[in-house]
Amino acid sequence: SFGAINMQQLARTFLARELTPSPLLVTSVFALGSMPLLFAPLVGGVLADRMDRKRLILALELTQAALAAALATIIAVDMVNIPILMAFSVATGTTMGLSLPIRQAMIPDTVAPESATNALVLFSGVFSIMMVLAPSIAGLIIGVAGVEAAIFATLVLLFPAVYFLIRMPLVASPVQEKPESMIKAMTAGFRYVRLSKSLPVLMISGILGTVLYMPYFSLMPIFQRDVLGVGASGLGLLFTATGVGAVCSSLLLAMFSSERPRTGIMMLFGVGAGLAIAGFSQSSSFDLSLGLLVIVGLGHTGFMTMSMAMVQYITPPEMRGRVMAIRMLVFGLIPIGTITAGVIAELASPQSALAALALVGAATQLVLWIWMRGMPMEPEPP
Repeated sequence: SFGAINMQQLARTFLARELTPSPLLVTSVFALGSMPLLFAPLVGGVLADRMDRKRLILALELTQAALAAALATIIAVDMVNIPILMAFSVATGTTMGLSLPIRQAMIPDTVAPESATNALVLFSGVFSIMMVLAPSIAGLIIGVAGVEAAIFATLVLLFPAVYFLIRMPLVASPVQEKPESMIKAMTAGFRYVRLSKSLPVLMISGILGTVLYMPYFSLMPIFQRDVLGVGASGLGLLFTATGVGAVCSSLLLAMFSSERPRTGIMMLFGVGAGLAIAGFSQSSSFDLSLGLLVIVGLGHTGFMTMSMAMVQYITPPEMRGRVMAIRMLVFGLIPIGTITAGVIAELASPQSALAALALVGAATQLVLWIWMRGMPMEPEPP
């Protein structure tokens, strides 16, 4: 499901670049897919405590499949335009935002209690990897068979997701007899984060790493066509390079995993990703760009995985759902970076936009790492 959503996001962005040369409009199509993450996870987190989680996810999966089928049909009959792409970005972003906290809340229903924490970390890793690997697959499909095929491929991916969800055995989802109000529940979550010794700085790190680094995704079709001068197959290879880096990152984390996530490793990934993105922004060589994007995929995926794992490690089980819903709001801030990148690209150049944001991101991650040194990174009671 994560793979299908991220493949659609790349396909919509590529199609937007085919329809308009404006970097601002292209990045807007990408940004609108993340904007619902500012509110949808909060609603999804409360629904997860009040309704049957499996049925909720099943309904959202079927909605996602219907959206994919509708967009593929519109593209096939040549009726697609920028406003339509923007509307589908908002719709798919909303379904993803609603589903994220519900999926996380389902994890304790599917594994033994002693395995719940490891399962949550695995969930974070899969989410982070799919953000990088799925666009790589979409890029390859676009290069070989066109953007319509990429959209239909996402529809094909959703069918086995629905099948396995139906077959998945679950214990009964705990439903509150007298659930507290949505505002009261989320206020308690925000209060816990605010009073925590380490969560605020981890949240700031996640916000900056997401807002300042993610614009390279939305600008990739512009670099492919206007900077590197390659076709759709070249775009596929560019995203494949980031996918290779993401897989390498997951293998490294699996090989050197420990019970306690380490902030130093997280920041090493974060700073490295920023420097690699800045290097990519100045490259006019396709081969060099591929190599730099491998490093980008490795660093960015490692940073996101370690960041979410650290938040999960610190947060007690009774607060984890709400805190992770707040952490997911970070992805709703992606439009700030992508729209900013689009404006700078319009006024100056795509290279300047990407380099400026990436270097600021690397510098802030380094400052935050110095700030976090000596800070306790241990589980904190509510």
